[in-house]
Amino acid sequence: MNVILWLQQPNFQLLNYALGNLARMYGALNFLGIYSPPAIQSGNFKNIAINGKPIPVVDKHALASPACDLIIVSGANLPAVINEAIALGIDAEKIVFDRTTAIYGFSLEKYRKLQRSQLSIISRGEFGSIVQQTFGLHAPSIGISASDRDFLNFLRNPQQNIGRELRNRINWYNLLVVMHTEDPKVLEEFDRLPFGKKVCFVPFETTIDSGYYIKPYYIGGRSLEHAINTNIFNINSCFDFWNMFLYGMKTPINTHSKSLAPIIHEGACKCATSDGRIKYFNWEQIDYSDGKFRYFDKGVMNNGDNIWFTKFIRSNVSAEKSFNFFSVQGDHRFVRQVRLERKIFYTNENVFHWPWYDGYQDYCLSAVQLAMGCEYLKAVNYLRFPWWLIVSFAPKLDMKLIVDRITEINSARNTRKYECVLIATHDMMNIRAPVCNKLQSVMSIKYAGKWNNNTDDLKLNYGDNKLRYTHDFMFNICSENCNRFGYVTEKLFQSFIAGSIPIYYGSDNRPEPGIINPDAVLFFDPKSDNEALVKEVVRLKNDEQYYDKFMRQEKLFAKPAAEYIYSTFEELAKRLREMQ
Repeated sequence: MNVILWLQQPNFQLLNYALGNLARMYGALNFLGIYSPPAIQSGNFKNIAINGKPIPVVDKHALASPACDLIIVSGANLPAVINEAIALGIDAEKIVFDRTTAIYGFSLEKYRKLQRSQLSIISRGEFGSIVQQTFGLHAPSIGISASDRDFLNFLRNPQQNIGRELRNRINWYNLLVVMHTEDPKVLEEFDRLPFGKKVCFVPFETTIDSGYYIKPYYIGGRSLEHAINTNIFNINSCFDFWNMFLYGMKTPINTHSKSLAPIIHEGACKCATSDGRIKYFNWEQIDYSDGKFRYFDKGVMNNGDNIWFTKFIRSNVSAEKSFNFFSVQGDHRFVRQVRLERKIFYTNENVFHWPWYDGYQDYCLSAVQLAMGCEYLKAVNYLRFPWWLIVSFAPKLDMKLIVDRITEINSARNTRKYECVLIATHDMMNIRAPVCNKLQSVMSIKYAGKWNNNTDDLKLNYGDNKLRYTHDFMFNICSENCNRFGYVTEKLFQSFIAGSIPIYYGSDNRPEPGIINPDAVLFFDPKSDNEALVKEVVRLKNDEQYYDKFMRQEKLFAKPAAEYIYSTFEELAKRLREMQ
């Protein structure tokens, strides 16, 4: 299949997923070229490669080439792109929005059938317009901001309530009506309305045909409406939207609904303590205290005595009590369905950006007694416990130990042997490359990880110890692998620990407010030209006194940081002690 990529501010992670999904369905993809409007092309646009093969840049007239079978669009308003394509003489059916390939059940055949169907949608809220933009539908859709009762009254005679011009453009022969409510009585009234295709999203289980049950937390929704709007293009969809749009069928596709799949036994226990009291399921990292990751061998039972939580429980809770910990390195259905006492969920990952964490967006709150991670969630059985706590601090409820560690971090200084280092395994979200492209002209950057690697020093001369290696650098580019407020990993803290100035992008550039001193961090802002950042780096490099003054700042606000860490550890110990 011959493909041209049409890029408008592309999401590279989603684009890679789209390409992989299409290749699995339709065989190898042959990339004829990349087109993007000149106004948004970045400095490294011409260096884009797929699977290591450089892809040529083409002009918009190449999109109409008869040799092109498929045009994949990334980062655009699809109806506007389709209109532009038609003006260029391009067959609109060749165009696919990368986002649609992530929607459960996607195929080119279904996609084209939906575009031909001239589906119109009338929805409460923005759902209809989101669907229209996501799928590039030509028939108009209407989104109405109203209470559930007012929307219900509107639906009793919609043709009378819509202006004449729009009324004549709506496809009344293929109409989907969508609403949401938290009131079971409204659902019952809605179900009696005379529409062939009708959907009412509700946050409770129901046997009514038009009732579609969705838990907002399951797909990361802040509210029922936000969950509905997110669900349409979330890889973790609760229903088959293709069946909904094409046939008006209600097809649940995961264990969020009542149609549960068989219990998942795969990937169960990854490790356990020597006495078997504490077990870890779907787990990954054992320890990172010395700057090295340790991964479990697949299919091999590993010793859980060295895991941070094991040490914390034995030091601060009880050596006699048993616990079962779960994480995201396996099917989420196992966590929900296995019957064990004292179930605890923990993840150090951002579960909202990556398809392989499908199903974990609600942190399994309904299935465990305690859930922990980086999100700011409001739930009685949730405790915010970001990964940097485990990486940076000993598993002991000891204020003096915490204060001493903060003092050690704040006083750390690097050797200034080299200028800048970046250690990363990938850049799937295109977060790190822009930072490097901006700074590589003013300083030398060593890439010691798998991504963009240009040195073997870390492995050959430092025993693969990231902290010891970073200690020899003035600056450390340590952006997160994706940006989400609250998602703060070990990267920023390990730069502090190594005594290197962090150059950072992540957590909306507000990492751990009140704990991290933002003046001790150099922030990269993808929405600015970052010339101020470049000037600051140049000055720090060339002015030794200014560099020393910068390094003397507190990295962590000592008192608030100590109080936060101690109180978080104390709350964890309390909850574990009280767990029945």
